[in-house]
Parts: sequence; structure tokens; C-alpha cells
Amino acid sequence: KLSFIKYEVDKFYNCIYFDREIKSSMIYPYNYGYIPDTFSNDKDCIDVVVISDYPLLNGSFLEVRVLGVLIMVDESGLDYKVISLPNNNFSVSKNENFNIYNLGDSILNKISYFFSNYKGLDSNKWVRVGGWKNNFFAVNKIIISLNNFIKNSSEFIFFY
Repeated sequence: KLSFIKYEVDKFYNCIYFDREIKSSMIYPYNYGYIPDTFSNDKDCIDVVVISDYPLLNGSFLEVRVLGVLIMVDESGLDYKVISLPNNNFSVSKNENFNIYNLGDSILNKISYFFSNYKGLDSNKWVRVGGWKNNFFAVNKIIISLNNFIKNSSEFIFFY
């Protein structure tokens, strides 16, 4: 049986763990990860879709260019999926235009369709896709979630 796995990050142990099997026969259309040390509306790190021709190893760090964001609501609340491209050393596109709308309908529709349907067979899970916003909106949400992480952190380590 072929199955697809949804991973999450355990913030206490700082490791990746198996969250659940995606019950639909869908796979993530692109690489999927998160921005460390962020705290978003859904009480989780901000999610990032990295558009690339190459699969990335789980746990990899990658410098990306933020293009925009897909706004969603699911059973956990308001959720943002930041859309990005790898930096120019690895990118599928050398285009310096950071506008999400220049990705084309094919890529945007693929991402939107996946997130609209990937929870369809899970009980007690649902999702509604709201729409797209540009990179300025996305970067603003990232900054807010970085500040939220600092406000909600109970542990600080100081080095002198």
C-alpha cells in the first residue's frame, strides 16, 4: 500500500515526527516546510511551500525568496501557506520578479487544489481556501509570527 505522510516538528524535542497519514491519494505538489521560531494564528510555525524541481530532504534548511501567501482556514483556525522559490543558486527560475501572480495559473491552481482537498478523507478535519496575497502581505505575516514567537517563548538562553 502506498501512503503519503504528513510530518510536523516537535518543538520540545526539536525533531521531525510522523503526524498522520494523508488519507487521500494526493501528494504535496512541491516541497513543504516551515519557518523556525515563528508562532502563527494556528499555534504552529508558519508553513512554507517551496516551488522547486528538486525534492528536499526532511529537516533541510533552505534560503528562499518569498513570493506571496495562500490564505486558508481549517479546523485549527486561520492558516497561511507562504509560497516561495529557492534562492538563485538552486532556483527553477532566475526571474527577479518576486510577484506570486507571475508564477502562472497552472502552479497556483495546483497548490490551491491540493490544499482545498488534501484533508477531504480525514474525519474531523476540513479546510477552506481563501485566496492569494502578495509578498508584502506574506513578509508582514512572517514578521508578526516571529514577534509572536518571542512573546510566547517561555525559555530564553543568554550568552555573555
